[in-house]
Amino acid sequence: TKCQTRGMSSHHLSFKVTKNDDYNTRSAKIKIFDNNSKLSEEIVVNQASIGAIITLDSATYNIGSEKQDLDIEVKSNFDYSIDFQGASWIKQRTNKTRGVTSRLLSLSVDENKTYDARTANIKLYDKKTNAAEIVTITQSAKSGIDVSKKEFKIDELGGTITLTVNANTDYQMTIPNEYKDWIKEAAPTRGLTSHEHHLTIASLSDGNDREGYVIISNEDLNYSTTITIKQ
Repeated sequence: TKCQTRGMSSHHLSFKVTKNDDYNTRSAKIKIFDNNSKLSEEIVVNQASIGAIITLDSATYNIGSEKQDLDIEVKSNFDYSIDFQGASWIKQRTNKTRGVTSRLLSLSVDENKTYDARTANIKLYDKKTNAAEIVTITQSAKSGIDVSKKEFKIDELGGTITLTVNANTDYQMTIPNEYKDWIKEAAPTRGLTSHEHHLTIASLSDGNDREGYVIISNEDLNYSTTITIKQ
């Protein structure tokens, strides 16, 4: 009896493998089987990870002194950790997601009630690798004016007094008309830090005590304070 056998044939199968953007390696099984029998083979494809990736749309933010929410666009393929590095005035609002995607890191920023600007350097990093980015947030100071000494006493001979104003915003000094004949500014100064106003006080002519006022104000801040001068 003559038996006919079927010979082995060679086939080339092509597969397209997409880029692995994930932090982890991945594996897939391809099963090749005969429809008419139980014969089958499996091909295992292991693909390496691209590694830890983290990038920022912008790494520097300059914001106002008011309380506010800040959204930062971050791209990463791992669950990064956040180190606020002592910046207790900034907190995270939402949780993160997984995979290389463009998403928002949502932060809540407290009001800056001080007269000094402040800066936070927030570190976003992978605990297993050296992958990291730094977000720098600088918050401006609260606009304000402070006059520590608000009453001056000077003898009947008159003289010069120094009125110090600490401010990080513009302001106006006003001598009301009724006091301009004996209270005058000797050397007006301009600036936005510490200001010294030198006021000359005329001598008394009639021997009676008198009292005058100088006003420091800023309409935008709804600020006004009165300095009393007694002679």
